[in-house]
Formats: sequence, structure tokens, C-alpha cells
Amino acid sequence: MKRLPFQTARHIIGITDVRTIRDCVKSKLRLTLLTDGGEKTHEGHVDSRSLAFSVWESLACGYLKRYTEDLIHPDDYFFADGYFETDEEIIAGASECDIVGFSGTTSQMPWSLRIAAAIRARNPSCRIFVGGYGPSVSPEAFLKDEVAVPRGPIQGAVVGEGERSWRSIVLSGGVQSGIVYEPPIPDLDSIPFPDRDFIKMERCAAIAKREEGRKVTSIWGNRGCLRRCKFCADGSPKTIYGAPLRERSPLDILAEMRVVHRKYDIEFFKFADAEVNTRPGRIKQLCETFIQHGWDVPWGGNMLVNPMDETDAKMLYAAGCREVWMGLESGSPEVLAHIGKGTNLATIRKAFKITKDAGLLRRSYVLLGTPLESRETIRQTEELIEEVQPDTVSFSILCPYPGTTYYTDEMRGWDWEHADEYGGEANKWRTNFLSHADLVDEQIRLIEKFSGKLSRIIKKKQQLGVIPTSISAPLGIINTNEISLTDRCN
Repeated sequence: MKRLPFQTARHIIGITDVRTIRDCVKSKLRLTLLTDGGEKTHEGHVDSRSLAFSVWESLACGYLKRYTEDLIHPDDYFFADGYFETDEEIIAGASECDIVGFSGTTSQMPWSLRIAAAIRARNPSCRIFVGGYGPSVSPEAFLKDEVAVPRGPIQGAVVGEGERSWRSIVLSGGVQSGIVYEPPIPDLDSIPFPDRDFIKMERCAAIAKREEGRKVTSIWGNRGCLRRCKFCADGSPKTIYGAPLRERSPLDILAEMRVVHRKYDIEFFKFADAEVNTRPGRIKQLCETFIQHGWDVPWGGNMLVNPMDETDAKMLYAAGCREVWMGLESGSPEVLAHIGKGTNLATIRKAFKITKDAGLLRRSYVLLGTPLESRETIRQTEELIEEVQPDTVSFSILCPYPGTTYYTDEMRGWDWEHADEYGGEANKWRTNFLSHADLVDEQIRLIEKFSGKLSRIIKKKQQLGVIPTSISAPLGIINTNEISLTDRCN
């Protein structure tokens, strides 16, 4: 079939068959997907790429690529990560492309805007789009000239999850502008597995192997959340995935895990979901499938303390789960009620006991600094930690990211690029009773008291200077039977 110029193909979309469009698009378009993996560090220092949950590879870009790979020739599809590639390498490569897409969090967007401006300066005809939490919260901000100088390089901001929107952008040749939105995909099993070769997953797995002694990768099992946590962008506001909870079938999840395990020799899977046990009955459904098919590669993930019962805990272990990461959050009944998570002291105590009895390693998240926090509520939290005895614990300070209930317009001018819930000067949050300095003092005191149970991320933040503490434990390879090497993402 004769290949038409792309401009011609663009005009006939909607009046010809899809195969013709695909053939035309493949002949002309060059695409780049970019993400910022974090700050680089010098040889011998701590890798900040591996700050949370071992290593977070860009599964989002892997999904976007797979969802559009029938439209673009593989030689014309590129990916770069701001941790592994230099800014100049990214700018030089992306400047040769027709369409560039940035995927990232609020903290990654300032870097994205700087890189986008440099790409636009070299290639004025390049069509540049951004997506992720930042653009989904306030897409208009990314389209204003004064935000993204020079000349406002961002052509469009994708709101919500990206597969359908990115596909529509590619099919149109990037002619869309402004806010780009397509409704979520109802059936998650219909979405192809992410392209892990495209996102160069092996680089991330190598860091995990070096630092943890095991090859680790992540997997998504659901999208959305039924909880209304005020500190989370997917809690009350439902920033990315909207209100309906959508789950992949256990067989679909298992199929992907098998493929990835065989191809990359993965030794541990970390579920990237807000929580694995999304609702009563989900653990039973998932674990029965894993057990029935003889799955024995270890895995772990975020688990709600409610719902969690003895049967769930035992089934998790039988299905290969070895780590559960649970939000203790606070020992104050008032604070727990205020944050909107739907947990209480009784459910927390029960969950930590039954998971210990089942032989699961228990990772505990403690959140300091919600509005009702006082020295008394922190004392209650301290007592609860001593009572439930988690295997590892992390202490973060509330950072009210845009898209969360706690965010206000007064925080618009904060240095979000350097905001960090574990410390640093960019987070200026205070409670009704404690200043930010008070919260940092309490965080340091608790870190010192529970120094034998600290999660890996706390040790890394100490070595990076984010948390000002006198403790500085060497990292090395940690026995995963003694300490969990994971932490939740923002």
C-alpha cells in the first residue's frame, strides 16, 4: 500500500480504516516518553534513585508505550529516565522527536518544565505533553506561559490516567492542545502488560540487587481506592483514577508475574497499589488463585489493617506473600478519625498481631503532623508502636501535596521540587499545636528511640542529609528476614 504523508493521514482520520492510519503514522512519527527518576549522586554515596519501595521503575511509561505500539514503529519510540540519562542526553534525543510526553509526580514537574523548555528551544515544532499527579491536579498551571518559559512549551496536559489520552494524542499527530482527557478504561484486563524492556527495567532491578541482595520489580493489581484519606491525592480528591475501584483479575496479575519472573529472574514482586486488600474478599480471591497455580515467588504490598482477619493473614503467607506494609499512622483515636482512613486502635492491634502470627514481616508507616497532632498524641503513637512491635518502622511528617485535602492555596509558593515528607526545609507544615521545628524534633527523638527497627528509607534520608539526626547506620546489604526494604510512594 502506498504510504501517504503524515499530514494527509491526519486529515483522513475518522473516514478510513484504522490499518491505513497506522501505516501512515508508523512511517512518520517519532515519540519520546520521559520521567525524572530523582537526583543523581556521586560514586560512593547513597543512590537516591532507590529512596522508596526499593526502586520505582516507570511502569506508567511502559503502559503508555504498550497501549500505542501498534501505531509507531519500534525504532521511532524512545524512553529516557532523568536518573540514568543526563539532561543534555535527554534534550538532544527528545529534540529530534515529533511528540514528547512527560510522566511524573508534582515534585518532578519543575524538572519536566525546564527540560521541555530546552526541547522547545531546539525544536519549535515539537509537540510536548505532560501527565501525572501535578497536571491532573491543576492542568491550567502547566499551560500558562509564565509557568513554563520560554514561550510556554507545554502544548497539552493529560488529566487522569493516560493510556487512552496518549493514544488519542498519537492518533491525532499531536494536534491536540490544552487539557486532554479520556475516560478511564473499565476493564483493566484489557490493557496489555507494560513494556518493561522499553522502560529499561533491568537498570532498576540491578540497583535493588546491589542494595537489597534480590532483584525486585513492581506490579499493579488495581486502580483507584475506596478510602478517603485526607493526606493522599487518591484518597478524598480521587485525583488520578476517579471514584470507581477497578481491579485486575487474579489470573491476569499472575500471568504478568509469571512472564516477568521468567524473563528477568525477578526474586521479589512489590505491589504498587495503594492497597492490595482493597475490599473484603479480595485477599481470598487473589491468594486462592496464587495457591491453586503453585506460585512461590515472594511478594509484598501495602495492606489495610481493616479489612484484615486471621484467614487473610494465613492465606497471604500460603500464597507467597512475605511482607505486609501497613499504616499504623497514629496512636491517637482522634487523629485516626480525623485523617479519614477508616481505621482505629482495635483494627490496628488486631492486624499487627495476626500478621505476626502468620509469619509475615510487618512494615509500619507512622505519619506525624496531622492537624490535631500534639505532644500527647505523639506519646500515644509511641506507646502503640511499643505495643504492636512492628518489624520495621518509618516516621514521616505530613507534606500536604497538591491534590490532597490538606493542601491550600497558601502553599502554592512552596518549593515542591524539593518537598519531602521525611524532612527538609521545603516542607513548612505545622499543626494546630506544634510548629514544624517541633515536629522535626519529635521525628528525630522517635528515630533515635526505635533505631533498631528503622526502615531502609529512613537510613537513606539520614545519609542524604534530609533528616537531621546524629544516627548514621551503614547501609550495605540487609537481611530481608530482619528488616523490610520497602516504603510507600507519594
